Amino acid sequence: MNATLKRFLPPGMLVAANLLEVSANGLDINWWGGGMPDGYVIDKDGELKQRLPSAHMALGAMESDEFEANLVALKLEEGDKLFFFTDGVTEARNASGAELGEEGIEALFSESYVSLIDVVRERVTSFTSGGGVGDDMSMLEMTAPIRSNIEASLGEPDYYERRSPSQLTVFFGATELRKVNIVGEVRRVLKGPIGSNIDLDLMCTILSELCNNALEHGLLKLESDLKNDDEGFLDYYLERQSRLENLGEHAFMELGVSFKPKERVLHFYLTHNGEGFANTGSESRLDDSGAMCGRGIAWSVSCVMFSIMKMGVARQEVPTS
Repeated sequence: MNATLKRFLPPGMLVAANLLEVSANGLDINWWGGGMPDGYVIDKDGELKQRLPSAHMALGAMESDEFEANLVALKLEEGDKLFFFTDGVTEARNASGAELGEEGIEALFSESYVSLIDVVRERVTSFTSGGGVGDDMSMLEMTAPIRSNIEASLGEPDYYERRSPSQLTVFFGATELRKVNIVGEVRRVLKGPIGSNIDLDLMCTILSELCNNALEHGLLKLESDLKNDDEGFLDYYLERQSRLENLGEHAFMELGVSFKPKERVLHFYLTHNGEGFANTGSESRLDDSGAMCGRGIAWSVSCVMFSIMKMGVARQEVPTS
C-alpha cells in the first residue's frame, strides 16, 4: 500500500481505514491502520492479547511525500480473534448522554459467545435504549487461521469426476502482450480445464502473478527496486507502459496447462524469450512486513503449497527463460 492510493481520492476527501494483508497460512498478517479506533487481538480464552492503535492519519490527510506506508506484522495463533470497528460503536450514547466507550466494548471480550459482533450489537442496543447512535456502526471479526469463504467452502465430491483430462498451450506474441489483459486471459485458459469452481480463483491468482513477473522482469527488464519508495510505484507502472509499447516484435511468452481431474493435479509451465533468473536461493521473503517489493517468488510458492495441502490441485514447473 502506498501513496498512489491517495492520488485517486477526490480533493478534500478523507478515508479512515484498516488494511490487512493475510498470508496463505491465515496466521501472518500485515496491518495498516489510519484514522480508526483501536483494534484488538483477543485470544481463544477471551483475554485481550494486543491492542492495535491506529498509528497513521486517515488517507487524504497528508500529502503524498508525507504519507507513511509502514506496516505492523501480526503473528496470530490458532483461535486468536481480530476485531475492528468504527467509532459509531464506542460513541453510542445512553439516555444520559454517556458514551459506551472502549471500556464497554472490552468488558464483553471474556463473555461466552459465538459471534463477538452479535454480542457488541446487542450491548449497543441495550445501552442506547432511550439514547441513540450518532454515527455509522461497522464491525469486522476474524478468527485465525483466517480463510476466505471460497477457500472454506467444500466443492461437490464428484465435481472432478465429471471433467475430462485436458492439455492446452497459449502463445502470446508481442502484439498480444501489448494489447491482451493477461489476467483475464489466464482466467479464460484455466476456466476450460478446471471450470467455475472453488479452486479457480486461487489458481488464477498464482498464474497471473507468475505471468506478470515474466512479462515485467523477463521481457520488459524492469527492476523491482524501483518500488522502494512511495513515489516509485507510479514511476514503475509508467515505465512499464512505456516499455510495453516499445516491446520488440520477437518477444513472446508461452503458457502450458495440463490437468488430470481424477488425481486433482494441475501442471503448468511458463516460458518466454526474455532474460531469466534463478528462483532458487533468491532473496524473496514474506517475513519483511515493510518490504514494498521482492516478495513475489516466496508469495507464489506459498500459495502453491497452500493449494496442494488444502485443495489438492496444483503443481508447478516454471522455467524462467
